[in-house]
Parts: sequence; C-alpha cells; structure tokens
Amino acid sequence: MRDLEDFYDLDLTKHSLPRDRLRKDPYETLESVSRERHPVEVLQQQDAVRASEDRLHWLAQVYGTHLPLRLLLEEQIMRKIYRPGGFSASSLGLEVLSGSIETLEPSEYLNQPELSEFLDARAYDVHAPMERRYGLNLD
Repeated sequence: MRDLEDFYDLDLTKHSLPRDRLRKDPYETLESVSRERHPVEVLQQQDAVRASEDRLHWLAQVYGTHLPLRLLLEEQIMRKIYRPGGFSASSLGLEVLSGSIETLEPSEYLNQPELSEFLDARAYDVHAPMERRYGLNLD
C-alpha cells in the first residue's frame, strides 16, 4: 500500500522527463522552443571553443603572442564585413580562418531561394531587407 501512495505522491518536477508541450504551454513561440538545445549540441560547442583556445595557446607557445592576437584581430574584422540585403554573404575569409571551409553544413545546400522550384528569382525584392533594416518601409 505504501508503494501506491508513493506513486501518487511522486513529484515529477524533480526528474528530468521530456516536456509535454501541449499540457504546459501549447502557445509557445518558436523562439522560446529554439532556445532549448540538445545536450550533445552544447558539448560540441564547448569542445569547439576549447579546441580553439588550445590552438591559440599552442600558437602562442610556438610563435609568440603576436600570432594569436593577429588571428583574433583578423577574425573580428572578417565578422564585421556586411553585405547589403538581398545578396548572399559569402564570408569566405571567416571560413578560411576558422577552418569551417573544409566541412559541408546542411545550411549550405538547403533552403536556398535560387535553387527553389517554386520561388521566382525575379520576384525577390533586393531593396526590401535594407528598407526594413533602416526603417524606410512605409507599410
């Protein structure tokens, strides 16, 4: 009988069970849902940061402190390069510096408007993103 009482008094908030979205908050926004990251994704990001720090430390030991500082400065410059809306931003320099040029990500071949069969390339307005950015749209 005690086991049955323990079963009904079980506090599920102490256990890490998957969230029941329909029972908790069925009107969650996509932004709040997308903030929850998978534990493997968190570990991969932490590993990438640690590997980058180890690489910079190794470069400082071998070549001196100027080389890691120069690479960090070049990375900051490459991150600030902005291409106007409507044009595809290449960020080739940043990919070369980070080493991500050697990998193929799904975002590189999925959801590209120029490859879509349903979207007419001429219908895409080049000026709309810049007008939104600077608050010039009159809608």
